Amino acid sequence: MEHIHTPTHAARGYLDPEIVGAAYREHGSGSFVENHYVERLNPDRPLPEVNPNEPRLITGEYAIRVKLVSRNNMEGVWIGFPDTGEYMDTAHPDELLLGLDALQAETLDQCMAVDVDCALPQITDILNQYDSAGELVRHAIDFGYVWAEQGQGEPHWMEKWQCVMELEDCHRLDLALDLAQNLHCYEFIPRGVDLAQYGMDLARKEGVLGQDPLLIQCFDSVAYAQHHMAKYGLSTTDHGYAARNEQEIIYEYSQPEHEPEMTM
Repeated sequence: MEHIHTPTHAARGYLDPEIVGAAYREHGSGSFVENHYVERLNPDRPLPEVNPNEPRLITGEYAIRVKLVSRNNMEGVWIGFPDTGEYMDTAHPDELLLGLDALQAETLDQCMAVDVDCALPQITDILNQYDSAGELVRHAIDFGYVWAEQGQGEPHWMEKWQCVMELEDCHRLDLALDLAQNLHCYEFIPRGVDLAQYGMDLARKEGVLGQDPLLIQCFDSVAYAQHHMAKYGLSTTDHGYAARNEQEIIYEYSQPEHEPEMTM
């Protein structure tokens, strides 16, 4: 069987023809024919595969804790999320049920939040952001699930979330939840990352690279990453480089801020 490797149109700008030609002459067993490279493959030779990133297991302490008090328990109890129990009702996880039992309360309407401890230091003054313990705890539960999933193992997810929060000057819990669900609306490069590797990963994600290992070897991934940064005008934060892209943010927890209208 004859097999012709053809780079994608987007990849051609980052491939030096001389480098590609030299690589094929050195490592390949085929020939250049009419601006194409033709190689005879052994039927037993496996086709190249791209190894996906392995999902990371997320473990650790509570992402957020809320201290509640009630008429029957003024000393109060701490409830933390993500929940570590087996009861997976998202509205009433084990931690909440145990807390209500300790407070001798049937619902959150019979409780008052008096303190909050959050793992993200940029989210501040959380108590004053909510009018009721019920709304605060519901958002804390969702925050716990976001923290536990962390993009279902997506590389650099936590750094991107924190980077976007810094970019948007986010100090509210509700906005942090919205940003976590809209990270696809931002372009991002982690701080201290190997630009060559990141550019390669980005090119694979965007479908720029094909399956030919020699073309991948010759691809200028640093230039591709730098072009990506310049294209979107990424801003520098403590956790990386980020900028909004053209996708629309969908707000579920918070209210978007609107620019004041000009009046005549």
